[in-house]
Amino acid sequence: MHKRIAALILAGVMSMMLLAGCDKYTTPQLDPNRPVLIQFWHHYNGQQKTVVDKLVEQFNRTEGLEQGIVVEAHHQGNVLELHQKVLDAAHGKLGAEPLPHLITTYADTAYELGDQGLLVQLRSYFTQQELDAFNSSFLQEGDADADGIVEVLPVSKSSEVLAINQGMWGKFASETGASLQQLSTVEGLVDVARQYYQWIDSKTPDVPNDGKAFYSWESTANYLLTGSMQLGQPLIEEGTAGRVWVNLNKEVMRKLWDNYHCPMIMGWMDDGTATALDSVRVADTVGAVISSSHAAYFPDQMYLDDFKSFSVTPTVLAVPQFESGTPTVMQQGAGMAIVKSDDAQEYAASLFLKWCTQPERNAVYALESGYLPTTQEALTPQALNRALKQQQESRQPLIEAVIDMTLQQMNECQVYVSKGLDGAREVREVLESFLKDTAKADRAVVEEQLSQGVSLQEATQWFMSDEYFDQWYSQLEQKLARATGGN
Repeated sequence: MHKRIAALILAGVMSMMLLAGCDKYTTPQLDPNRPVLIQFWHHYNGQQKTVVDKLVEQFNRTEGLEQGIVVEAHHQGNVLELHQKVLDAAHGKLGAEPLPHLITTYADTAYELGDQGLLVQLRSYFTQQELDAFNSSFLQEGDADADGIVEVLPVSKSSEVLAINQGMWGKFASETGASLQQLSTVEGLVDVARQYYQWIDSKTPDVPNDGKAFYSWESTANYLLTGSMQLGQPLIEEGTAGRVWVNLNKEVMRKLWDNYHCPMIMGWMDDGTATALDSVRVADTVGAVISSSHAAYFPDQMYLDDFKSFSVTPTVLAVPQFESGTPTVMQQGAGMAIVKSDDAQEYAASLFLKWCTQPERNAVYALESGYLPTTQEALTPQALNRALKQQQESRQPLIEAVIDMTLQQMNECQVYVSKGLDGAREVREVLESFLKDTAKADRAVVEEQLSQGVSLQEATQWFMSDEYFDQWYSQLEQKLARATGGN
């Protein structure tokens, strides 16, 4: 793990000229007898919400109590729901709640709020030295419109990994000769998935076409964005006036289509009806390409139809890359932004952020919620090892494997970072849904035809044709044109 951390630390050391120095301001006087209330909106759920709630509770009874600050954390749904609620509040929409003082946010939301002048520039409350404590590549994500002004503080980051159930894999591999090395490429993953489906199907010779999917791909948008970048044709670029520009290439998109749509309609890849981890939990799949933060919660038990349960040993692998491409991984993870209000509340929110991102606390919090920490010191092997020892003992090997693989990929591959561009969110929504929804609907048609005795070749022939792809590609162009306003 030590060597894999080195590149991230080095990037942070070279960030001295990232921002201008801390602006001068008069420090507001806080009164512990009259605490300042900070409303904090976030999108975390499940175990990650538990971690955030614990962090807020700890602050309120320690630093907050001493300084005179009370933070109230409010879950506002998923990322899209939070985004909409924040924008509704910003626009004063009828029935919307007032804007909170602190939010979790991605680049696109920050871009819109920053464009309206609603976010606090971090250098108003953070010194240059305090900002330089963060990994530079992570901190640069907080400059949503690339104007040199950072408005979003990185608190945790993640990438993607391929996580598989080693027990199910081992049995399949021993009978078929499949190897983990095959899973290093997208083409190899698809071929292994074909073998797995046929292997399962062969167990019941009297019941045709009853194989199972081998894997799922949690984020279709990430697959398309990183895949197109691997193949030398980035899908999203900056157009005029900070507007998103979509750079579609039909040949590249066909390769992405063939390695997503084909395996799904053939039944080799899961259609995503259930979450990636739930599919693994009930043995519908062997593994998934998922966020590293989700991989840290890979199921430790598998439940079968007859209510039997079995222990699961996870194996964490690199995200499969296209054979002819440049290895690329996604860098993702929300940051926190202070919404403009009055001096006392802005200052109080900044103190909470500084407290949350103290290196030891940043490392423990990030690992517990399945993420990477973001400060240079928290990314050192010593800090990560100390934080790892504070995790639940049974989860320590999995968390360490996820961190190790995440750091390795981010050091060895080119990294895709989403930009805060006008229209980027709308484009991402199209990329996330259109290919997946098409493949899922087509698989349903194939299954219906198979149930009526139609052969697999006949059932899939139209969906595998050039003409069908051309129709889909034309519709994709139209949807993306609408999403970008014709840009």
